[in-house]
Amino acid sequence: MGIIGLVIAFGPALGPTVGGWIIDNLGLKWLFGILVPLIIILLAISLFNAKNVHKIDRTQRVDWLNLVLALGRYYMASLISVIWEQLILQMALSQ
Repeated sequence: MGIIGLVIAFGPALGPTVGGWIIDNLGLKWLFGILVPLIIILLAISLFNAKNVHKIDRTQRVDWLNLVLALGRYYMASLISVIWEQLILQMALSQ
């Protein structure tokens, strides 16, 4: 879980930053020249290290309460974001 947490935390911060730096300094062709081989290598590694997905443990059940709460938090955050954007837009247009 720690490694997954690190990827989730640093991925959105480092991805656009490094991608923007590569595009600004080296050009768009370099971005694809770096990412396409990297994606192929990571895909091959994940295919060889993936667990057998055909052996599904049917005894585990879906945690419906946490699923509903997580979706509710997501939709509330999205709604707040849209409302905030509308307020900022109205303030900018009213000047």
